Amino acid sequence: MAKIKAKTKTKIRIRKSKKVKIKKSLKIDDFNFVFDNILVPLILLDKNAKIRRVNDAWLEMFGDFITKDYINSSYFDLLNSLEKQKVYNLEIKNKIQKIIEKAMAGNYKAKFLEFAIRDGWFLSHMHPMHTGKVLDGFVFTLHDVSLWKEKELALKKES
Repeated sequence: MAKIKAKTKTKIRIRKSKKVKIKKSLKIDDFNFVFDNILVPLILLDKNAKIRRVNDAWLEMFGDFITKDYINSSYFDLLNSLEKQKVYNLEIKNKIQKIIEKAMAGNYKAKFLEFAIRDGWFLSHMHPMHTGKVLDGFVFTLHDVSLWKEKELALKKES
């Protein structure tokens, strides 16, 4: 029986060491590849609401309004710019700003916000990232829900 226990312990040690090797082998280039190839537009903000990263899908959607030049600038500046260019309206800009400000004050609840941009309808998921009670940053996603919104409006018209 002692031999079986020894083999089991050895196997566990080997598995743990493989996990460690896998974690150590993950490089920033791997993260960049995965992040940039996610089809949903993503934007990462730090705890001070400065833009740290946007993925290719975000640039594809907002490329005429947002460039890589916005990296390290305030997300609030970007919201002001988008509102001035009539991408967001003032009401949406203010709602997004309040969500960020509440999270910066300690309210870490994720929020969903539906709004129109250009010719479509979008659902944004705004998720504060935190470690315990310490805010680390934010992840925002943007989902095109235009098709569902059109169907919803058609059903409302019929009834």
